[in-house]
This record gives sequence, structure tokens and C-alpha cells, in this order.
Amino acid sequence: LTAPQPATCKELIDALGKAMHRPTIVPVPSFALRLAFGEGADELLICSQKLSADKLIASGYKFQHPTLESAARWVVAR
Repeated sequence: LTAPQPATCKELIDALGKAMHRPTIVPVPSFALRLAFGEGADELLICSQKLSADKLIASGYKFQHPTLESAARWVVAR
């Protein structure tokens, strides 16, 4: 599944940094992400996927957090 607002990995990290009130200037090397998150890093953080929520939207599905910013604030608040 995907959200209605497509985002690159950089946009996602920037939104999380903004929600946490922290800078996101320094990129993290791939090997460091793999050390911290194992195989999940490749699937969730490193690889790029081009996904669309068009079918969900067409079916009438309502997103609780339709924007990247609102989703990032929700994740950080948890």
C-alpha cells in the first residue's frame, strides 16, 4: 500500500526530521542503515519504489494521513 502523496526517500527523511525538529543535512551511508536495520533497510529505506494510490482513491478510501507531513507527525508522536 502507499499514501496518496508520492515521496522520495529524501522527502520522507526530510519530513520526519521536520516533525522531530531535527536537521537532516548529513546523509546516512547504505551500509550503516544495513547494520542498524538488517535486510529491512533494503526493502524500506534504501530501494526506490514507484507506487500509486490511484485504485484506493478511486474506490473511495479515505486516508487518515493524506499528506507526508501529517503522516510524519503521527509517526513521531507515537
